[in-house]
Order: sequence, then C-alpha cells, then structure tokens
Amino acid sequence: MLPIMFNLILQNSSVKELYDFRVMFDKCTTEMAMRCATEEDMARLKEEISRFESLIKQNAATVEDDLAFHRLILDITGNTFVKEIGNVIFQIFVTPLKQIESYNAEKGLADHKKILKAFQDGSNKNIEDVMDEAFAYSNDL
Repeated sequence: MLPIMFNLILQNSSVKELYDFRVMFDKCTTEMAMRCATEEDMARLKEEISRFESLIKQNAATVEDDLAFHRLILDITGNTFVKEIGNVIFQIFVTPLKQIESYNAEKGLADHKKILKAFQDGSNKNIEDVMDEAFAYSNDL
C-alpha cells in the first residue's frame, strides 16, 4: 500500500480534492458498515464513543483518538480492501488534521454520536444526513 500512498501524496491535487475524496469514501464506508453491523459492533461503537468522550473530559483527546472511531467503522465493514484503503486515506490526512488549529474534538464526538444513532435507527437517509452535516465545513476549503 505504501506505493499507492506515496503516489497519492505526490499528485498535484488541491486540499479540496483530497478532502472531497475522503468525504465520499467515509460516506460509502459508513453506509456499508451500517448494513454489516451486528449488536456486538454497536456495542464496540458505543464503547469507542465513551472512550473518546472520557479523553475529551481529560483534555487529552487527539486526532488519532478521533480516527479510532472511523477505523472501527472500517473494521465493521468486514472488507479487507476497504480497511486498507481507509487506513491509507487516514495516513494522508492525519498530519494536516494535527496542524489545524480549529480541530474540534467535541464536534467529532457529537458527529460520532449521531452516526451511532443512525446505525441504531438503521436508516440510510439518516446516515446521509449525518455525514453531510459532519462534512459541511469542507465547502470552505
């Protein structure tokens, strides 16, 4: 996967193009995970949200902690290819996300809770709405 990652990094792409790709990928993988999720997976998502919330309360939450929820969603898809590509995407984005002064762990937590609720409701429409709301600020890139 490393050659793919380096090739993607070396592309003459704008930040907006990279971000648009991540948004599209996250929406698709989240919908896929929702279709695959078991009760055990729902419990894992709840546990991850609780862990992240605890870190926020301790003022110790990092971008990597936020991404742990998204990696769990990749895992829930049960698709090795999706997991590997997703991890490449996260590797590309983790450094820029760390450098953004406006990174907001509280917003990430709120989005994670909304995603879990949409999973529990079992509605693709709810997932679409939640994901659109979560990534709405990308229009400013």
